[in-house]
Amino acid sequence: MRKSVLLSLLILITLSNGFAFDVNDLSKLKKNKPCSGCNLMKANLEGVQLEDIKLVRAKLNSADLSNANLKGANFEEADLSDSILKNTNLRFTNLVDANLSGADLSGADLTGADLDGAKLNNTNLSGADLRNATLYGSTLRNVNLKGAKNCPEEISKLCI
Repeated sequence: MRKSVLLSLLILITLSNGFAFDVNDLSKLKKNKPCSGCNLMKANLEGVQLEDIKLVRAKLNSADLSNANLKGANFEEADLSDSILKNTNLRFTNLVDANLSGADLSGADLTGADLDGAKLNNTNLSGADLRNATLYGSTLRNVNLKGAKNCPEEISKLCI
């Protein structure tokens, strides 16, 4: 009986880890080391200080990065879908071809961010600062831009 309970717990832990972040990747990130291709799905990274971090092609979907300082970070081709980036410093970040669909970027500072080719469908950008951000070739369906500041020319008609 005891063995079957332990086996059941082991199977449950193994299955649940398949849908969450990799502990080794999280450790690498917390040491402020480049983490290209890292699996940080659903990780709680609220308030982290990771200026200029390299997270190319990282899996950050459903992660909480609210109130984080990610200034100058490289998120090229990263998956940030359904992530929480409320009030996050994303100044001068590289988000080229990143997937931000369903993400909450309300109040985020995206000054000078490169969002060329990014997927921004169903994204909340209310109150975000988009000064000097570029969005060429980005997809913006059902985006909330209410109260967004300094909207770039290419999306100025969408800003309220």
